[in-house]
Amino acid sequence: MPDLQYCPAFKPGLAFFPSPGLDPAAQAALAGLDGERETEALIQGVLAAHGFWAAAEARYALRICELGTKLDYAVLHEGARIAWLCPLNGDFQLQRGRTGGRLSRFACLRRDGRALVCESPLAGVRVEFEPAAAAGLSGLLSGDGEDPVVRLLGEAGLLETEGENRPPAEFWEFHDLLFHGASRRHAGRRVGATFRFQGRLESPPAVKPPLSPQGIPLNKPTSKETETGFQDVLERRRSRREPGPRPITLAKLGEFLYRSVAIRQRFAGGPQELLLRPYPSGGAIHELEFYIAVHQCEGLETGLYHYHAEEHALYRLRSDEGRLRELIGTALISWGGAYPTPNLFVTIAARLPRLAWKYEGMAYRIILLNAGAALQTMYLVATAMGLAPCAVGNGDPGLFRALTGIDPMEETSVAEFTLSSAAAGGR
Repeated sequence: MPDLQYCPAFKPGLAFFPSPGLDPAAQAALAGLDGERETEALIQGVLAAHGFWAAAEARYALRICELGTKLDYAVLHEGARIAWLCPLNGDFQLQRGRTGGRLSRFACLRRDGRALVCESPLAGVRVEFEPAAAAGLSGLLSGDGEDPVVRLLGEAGLLETEGENRPPAEFWEFHDLLFHGASRRHAGRRVGATFRFQGRLESPPAVKPPLSPQGIPLNKPTSKETETGFQDVLERRRSRREPGPRPITLAKLGEFLYRSVAIRQRFAGGPQELLLRPYPSGGAIHELEFYIAVHQCEGLETGLYHYHAEEHALYRLRSDEGRLRELIGTALISWGGAYPTPNLFVTIAARLPRLAWKYEGMAYRIILLNAGAALQTMYLVATAMGLAPCAVGNGDPGLFRALTGIDPMEETSVAEFTLSSAAAGGR
């Protein structure tokens, strides 16, 4: 069996900051992480030189860094570095001793700069190979469990498992899971308003210039036509992040949910049962589910609730208070932290297997189209009711899973929305 060593180092741009009360020897050991000593060897070195308590504190601090995905690992084989292992979330764990097998159908091998990278949304890790070690990838074709590169990918969770070829994972296609995993917020990956081209490239213009010299002017409706009925709601629609002086009421929440997302009818549609709801959905399949995290609501306790759209009822879920606050707090992170906490945080989750049962090659795309239609409907209903609605730029599927306990292959969060009592301003 080939010997692999995983030697920790802080991610590029990070360093260990001294922590008050932490043993000086433990601090020195972590400050010196450089990807040259295996994790256990580092702890044993502290134990031998400074005793049990220093080693225990070093191990604890190391684990905190692991959970915060602050560490990468240089992978050594027979003393030579063959790869870097970069965890993308705090739940990642090596599958020590895993050998042989084919590459997972959800894994991809690609170039990133000068590095060759292998990653999978299911593994929660990416592996960057040294150029000389990349030749070992040929062992994946034979399933050679003795090849150190194949063993590395096995321990990283990048090889095929039986579960990925059975429901519910069987319903997911490679490109669907890849896009979902890469575009949602989670530790270890930059996602969001980073302005990465600012100072280097000009922003594309807000309005695209005419494509030909001939323009045909069109008439505009009169002010009377634009200030009545549905058109008035469209014109008043704004993203409003400021909650009003009093929290939203349970009665208002019930009215909002009924008008925007409640199931109106269940009917047979050939081989699959279909639904009618206020917003459009590809094939009338309606795979979306709605979860309400309550910060403040008159008549409703703080907590996490699932909205049963056919019964028009809320079902309270067991949820950790700390994680619930973290979930609602993702709205504040998305908004730059400059606004008060919203009354309600709505998570839109999708049951992809229900949609993928019919549609091939486009299931996740349809989910995003459906989520957009649902968000616009929720915006317009909230505007008509005089409430404060706002979509949230991104969310954390791992946090949703931790709160609900739902297998993300069965159902995963795809969009977020906040709702509060009436407030002024917005854009």
